[in-house]
Amino acid sequence: MNRENVNILENLRSSSSIDAFKKDFISLLEEDPKEAIGYLNENSLRFPTLFLLIPEIEAYELRSKLNWRNKLSIKICHIIQTDKQVGKISKLASDKNIIHVLEWMFETGTIEDGLHNDFDQVLDSVTALLIIHYGNHTILPTVANMIFIRNQRGLFLHDLVWSFFESHNPTALQLVSNYFKSENTQDVEFAYRLLNFDPSGFHVQTVHPTARHKAYRDWLDENDPYLYFTGESFQLTSEPIPCKVNIDAKYLHKQVSPKNGKTNKPLTRVEKRYLQEFQQLQPCDQEMLSRYSCKIYKDNIRTWKKWIDYDIHNQIESAKHDMEGY
Repeated sequence: MNRENVNILENLRSSSSIDAFKKDFISLLEEDPKEAIGYLNENSLRFPTLFLLIPEIEAYELRSKLNWRNKLSIKICHIIQTDKQVGKISKLASDKNIIHVLEWMFETGTIEDGLHNDFDQVLDSVTALLIIHYGNHTILPTVANMIFIRNQRGLFLHDLVWSFFESHNPTALQLVSNYFKSENTQDVEFAYRLLNFDPSGFHVQTVHPTARHKAYRDWLDENDPYLYFTGESFQLTSEPIPCKVNIDAKYLHKQVSPKNGKTNKPLTRVEKRYLQEFQQLQPCDQEMLSRYSCKIYKDNIRTWKKWIDYDIHNQIESAKHDMEGY
């Protein structure tokens, strides 16, 4: 047998029920403990298989014989399932072992997302740690796929959605908007709900999915420098708004932090004066001026510098004249 390519435990589990697999493992263990433990410690073992065998590992007191990857992953599972404090996990190791184990748990575990509730709970906490604590945003496409598959299956997904948007990464918005083009109506409707997207609010007259996707992506391209994540989640409301536009920053063309919506650079005295006048306008005029300001800044920065110094009423007149049909 070539252990680099084949793991007996994986083969046993794929060819039988969970209960039968556990019995087979116990038979292997009683027949040749060293060999059975060797199978557990192979690089080719996947996290779901280890997770299913945790009760047997504990019952036969095998933990001390496991490699560091398995010991640490079992300890992580224990903390998640008993203490409910994932923050403790980051203190388990002073070296980089912890992140390698979390990545192994995620990469080999997501293939079997939905295995059962306890497993999904661990996977959700591992995902949150990787995204929020360790800043691993490369997993966002996989997490997006998990979210939509869980929605199709009617599985719990609120924690997963929360950590996904807590990345504070606009890529998350792009990934969800891709589902506007899905042939599955359920996916499309759920994507609208996740982004709090109302096509009519984006002036989309056609029902064609490509048009709606383009409308959202155009909006995202326009507002990206001024977007911030709200922290709203399904735990708090049935219709969370994941992100908002800092309209003041858009008007002044000042980039904001996606985490809190505050401008990355402090406002000058002149900018504060501009903003004071802007904030006295009606919301509809603020929306129009911010869009116009964004447009002419991109078209010609020198024109924008002249325009932004106009009296606020002249700014409105200029914007109304130029924005007709825009």
